[in-house]
Amino acid sequence: MRAIADHLNGTAHSAEAHLIARAYSDSCPSPVPGDVISKIAQAVDGCLQSGVDRAQIEAGIQDWAASPMTAASMIPGFVHKAANRPNSPPDGGIGKVTKKAMGWADIGNELAQRQAEALNAETQKGITA
Repeated sequence: MRAIADHLNGTAHSAEAHLIARAYSDSCPSPVPGDVISKIAQAVDGCLQSGVDRAQIEAGIQDWAASPMTAASMIPGFVHKAANRPNSPPDGGIGKVTKKAMGWADIGNELAQRQAEALNAETQKGITA
């Protein structure tokens, strides 16, 4: 009996954690097997006990599902990342190298515009009516 009780305690999770895991399963094209739902719920339960918001947990689960990681034990790490992700990058998601390239492209565009204006001015002077 003690072994059964220890096993059940090891797989126990809260009703809210089960609802979140079940909602994830319902969002999948193919249902998640029951034992996997239980493992997801166990991982979610730890997040709930730490005071993490449900929306952040759900975002973390979606990130986990999109990753190549398959172990439900990885979910708390994904939830942590989702909970601490800034709303939007301060630089708009543009990296340093891209900014530099965009600067060079702007200079090139400006020079091309000047050249086109100069060519247009010369062409107009050469036309006689």
